[in-house]
Amino acid sequence: MAAASGMAAILAATLAVVKPGERILCPEEVYGGTYHLFTHELARLGIGVDFAPANDVDAFARAFTPETRLVFLETISNPLLRVPPLKELAALARERGAVVVVDNTFATPYLARPLEWGAHLVVHSATKFLAGHSDVTAGVVVGERHLVKRAREIIAAYGCHLNPFEAWLAARGLKTLSVRMARHCENAMRMARWLAARPAVARVYYPGLSEDDGERVRTLLGGRGGALVTFRLREGTDVGAFFRGLSWIKLVPTLAGVETTVAHPASTSHRALPPARRRAVGVTDE
Repeated sequence: MAAASGMAAILAATLAVVKPGERILCPEEVYGGTYHLFTHELARLGIGVDFAPANDVDAFARAFTPETRLVFLETISNPLLRVPPLKELAALARERGAVVVVDNTFATPYLARPLEWGAHLVVHSATKFLAGHSDVTAGVVVGERHLVKRAREIIAAYGCHLNPFEAWLAARGLKTLSVRMARHCENAMRMARWLAARPAVARVYYPGLSEDDGERVRTLLGGRGGALVTFRLREGTDVGAFFRGLSWIKLVPTLAGVETTVAHPASTSHRALPPARRRAVGVTDE
């Protein structure tokens, strides 16, 4: 089912599963828009949320409550690009009777298909790689038929339909997804290696760059690390001067077009997180 945005897709998928009095369990380092939706808007409806480190299956298990109805995961986390043990987390959720929803925006179906690992629903911000040309705002909910049917009803009731022209644009973009993602991944790995050698860069985050996450990249992402590279500048760097020095690489609030762009998560995608929480999950100003 198509929706007017990625957040509309997440809203529809969530409300297709949970009702007042029930709870959501999701990673600590979740996309800022999702964090705000869960902690503010759904809280007003009587839906609770708990957080746990996605890389720690035991901690995730301890965070379950009798009211946990939905486990929300991300294939590749935003913005530190961590690849959690999704198969193990999905199996855990199913054992506990919870529905698994996976945001697969960063990986796309080209790299990962979470329904094959035990997810019940998958959501995408089609604004990003699926459409791929920075000219569409759209979302997608895909998965088990009865849950998608319920999501469709919610999209209709909330007025979250995707308009026809943007649907046409997204379908057009989808035709080149495979060739775009292949080149994106190739370029991203080259950029990650280049940045890792720069003295002004404190750390580079890219799936597969280190052996620590190599096995998950091989088994979950087919050996490719994705289209995004995240890096931390040295502490005390004048971030504004850094952005001004990039010339043709534009500072943008979103991602996944055919051009090279840069974003600042602390002031865009994760600005909804309280500063202390933002720092705790590693989204610093640098």
